[in-house]
Amino acid sequence: MVSDVASGKSLIPLRPRNKRVFVILDDVDDEKQLHALAGKAKWFGSGSRILVTTRDSHFPTPRLGWDHVSVYEVKVLDDGEARELLGKHAFPTYQKLESRTDLVRGFLNHAKGLPLALEVLGSLLRGTTEDVWESILKRLSTTPNQKINNVLKVSYDGLEKNEREIFLHVACFFKGRARDYTESVLDSCDLQTTAGFDTLIKRSLIRIEHGNLQMHDLIQSMGMHMCMRRSRLWLYEDVLEVLSRDMGDCAVKAIVLELPKPMEICIGPVAFTKMRNLRLLILCNVSFQGPIRLPNQLRWLGWAECSPWIPEFSSGPNKLVVLDIRGGRMEGEPKLFEMPGEPRQFEDFQNLKHISFCLCNSLVCTPDLLGIPNLEELEFQLCSNLVEAHKSIAYHDKLRVLKIHKCFKLSVFPMLKSKSLQVLSLADCKKFERFPDIPHKLEGLKELNLDGTAIKELPPSIEHLVSLQRMSICRCMNLKSLPSSIYKLQNLEELKIRYCPRLVRFPKYEDLADPHIKTGLSHLRSLDFRQGRLSEVEFLENLSCCPLLRELDLYENEITSLPTSLHKRDHLSVLRVSCCRRLREIPELPSSLNCFQAMDCDLEKSGHLTSFDNFVRRGLILPAISSLGQESPYYNILIPGVEMPEWVLPFEGDSISFMASEDLYRKFLGLVLCFVFCGYSYDGGDTILEIEPYVNGKSLGTLQKRFVYMDSVNIYLEYTVPFNLFGEVDFGQIEGSYVQFSLRVKIDDIVTKGLQIICKPLQDDLKIEIRDNHLMDLALLMEVDLESTYSKVETSESIDLEAESLLVHKDYSSEAGPPEDLQDCQMRSEEHSQIVVKSGAYSHLRDANEDRVDF
Repeated sequence: MVSDVASGKSLIPLRPRNKRVFVILDDVDDEKQLHALAGKAKWFGSGSRILVTTRDSHFPTPRLGWDHVSVYEVKVLDDGEARELLGKHAFPTYQKLESRTDLVRGFLNHAKGLPLALEVLGSLLRGTTEDVWESILKRLSTTPNQKINNVLKVSYDGLEKNEREIFLHVACFFKGRARDYTESVLDSCDLQTTAGFDTLIKRSLIRIEHGNLQMHDLIQSMGMHMCMRRSRLWLYEDVLEVLSRDMGDCAVKAIVLELPKPMEICIGPVAFTKMRNLRLLILCNVSFQGPIRLPNQLRWLGWAECSPWIPEFSSGPNKLVVLDIRGGRMEGEPKLFEMPGEPRQFEDFQNLKHISFCLCNSLVCTPDLLGIPNLEELEFQLCSNLVEAHKSIAYHDKLRVLKIHKCFKLSVFPMLKSKSLQVLSLADCKKFERFPDIPHKLEGLKELNLDGTAIKELPPSIEHLVSLQRMSICRCMNLKSLPSSIYKLQNLEELKIRYCPRLVRFPKYEDLADPHIKTGLSHLRSLDFRQGRLSEVEFLENLSCCPLLRELDLYENEITSLPTSLHKRDHLSVLRVSCCRRLREIPELPSSLNCFQAMDCDLEKSGHLTSFDNFVRRGLILPAISSLGQESPYYNILIPGVEMPEWVLPFEGDSISFMASEDLYRKFLGLVLCFVFCGYSYDGGDTILEIEPYVNGKSLGTLQKRFVYMDSVNIYLEYTVPFNLFGEVDFGQIEGSYVQFSLRVKIDDIVTKGLQIICKPLQDDLKIEIRDNHLMDLALLMEVDLESTYSKVETSESIDLEAESLLVHKDYSSEAGPPEDLQDCQMRSEEHSQIVVKSGAYSHLRDANEDRVDF
């Protein structure tokens, strides 16, 4: 017995410090508890283990001074385990639940693998009949079990007010919705959402999956039960009841009623005004018999496919932040800023920051923004009669984002003068023919989208968009030319000019004739001309044009040649010339290239791209590049061809496996994957290559690559380091001496597939071990002897291998002889300059079920 915490802290180091102990600290909710009970590692003997259970994932931290801290997130039970646990508690002795499988499935679905819920439900069912099971299951669908709720509610009770409000909003309205959208909604309601989400995630009350908010069904049920018919409404019957009765002041804070089909609510025009605490109102497919008035405390109004009237607001200042109107039945001009019989005072909307109109066919001109002084975002979509953008758009002090999409009659747009505007998009405004002049430098605009417009050219004054970073002018059928002043956009990083059939040439850099400009488009990283009609790309011959270019996409153009200076572009990592059917020859490629695609091209000379010297030797420096801090090096090519290179070992079936000891695995330098496939997609979509790696039978997720539609046979070759496929393999945690590695491949219309492992020279005893233990086919291993070390690395962009000499070792005693590509393994000095490669991130999508170490 100890009298206080201080006494206990002094006593613990004296008792177990020389003993190897196992300590369990259950349900820790304060870091002070950890400091008091397990403050330092030296309190306990060598080999001791401290196990902490907590609802807060951030508590077990290395700050306590422990050498090894591992964190494990307790997973829900799988279906078999859940069924077994339910059975143990539902029956005196364990037996399989074979009768009424529909009822059993109902309880399992309700518990969703939560052990506590399965134990409680099993105890409820114990000794009862099937009709009682049916009654309990029916009750659970509307009212959660109180015992389960009380335990789950412990985590909620420990939250601050801000986090409680956020949790209840998510439980009632936003489970499964995008995190970004939910943040914007709740931020407008005066909640600190970013910090709140962080706390809720640490408390395991919510989680983020693919950018969406998720939570366990029972936790959601607990939150919804706490709000039922009080602060938050989401059921039609509850909304109707609250709005229909005269109840004076109302505690409702939020209403989100999104119905699958239109329904009408019969209420008076001032039914909402009694809800003085209402902050959030989102309605979809809800109609009212006449105009309604809303309280001034409302922050977010979402009005989708509702009554043909935009609601009015009570007189006086209001706090509305976001107005989102989406409805095709809007009648007359929106009267948001007008009261019946008198003009609306604009100063009443000081807090309004975002307005979005969609399918509002009565709109002819955008509103006068000077009456909305703090507006930051304005958006219009599918407003079929919108013709003009009001002149106030041009010089609004705070407007940052303006998007006018698919407003097919828009033709009038003012001259740009706004210094605050950052994003301007006029996508698919099919009658918009002339982009306005820009009289002065605008340092705010960073993104410009003119996709699908009718513009014929851009004005020379485009050079005044000095901060522009991204510009897209795709599907502009009338676009014929671009001004040479485009080279003055020195901050432009991404330029897309896809499917512009009348644009046959890009302006020459020499046409600029400005002695003050030393380099044109000096920060451009990505240049995309997909599905165009370019006949030449001579402008890229000059290395002063786009000197930092990393990605060049010329897919399906009419070019006949590539610049001869291409190999001097040290930053270029991705080059696509697929479906350029007039292209006959590929020049020397830059050493920085890690992705080259030329499928469906009639190349006369392409064998050099798949030769051992020009492909594998590049990959040998990838580990060195990785050591410079660039992760997951790889490179690949996709070119026409029907035969796999002879130096790649083919395999049958949809998978290949091999065994490796730690000594053998550490000698792997890289893996070459090769696939010959037609790639014809019957539905006209993309061809998808899936590679699923396994370690000892356990899947590590799916690596996915997507190829655009093609109808010819092509060769895909990829060199990658083992880490990209198998991750960090901990041989010390594996039983036995060997680990099984497997690759499962899935792709339509595959002709042949192959794998080759590039490795360091093997000692004779290791070769005997491989052969005697049948670990793999020795032909799968291609040995490379690095006779000299890498020369000094000058930069992280390139590695000079001038001094390197490579020898290939392989047993061809049973073969006619080495393949032609390997007969001269010693590289000629003039080829050395081509063995410089730049690493790049492995572009793959991991499966959602990928294993990871976390809480």
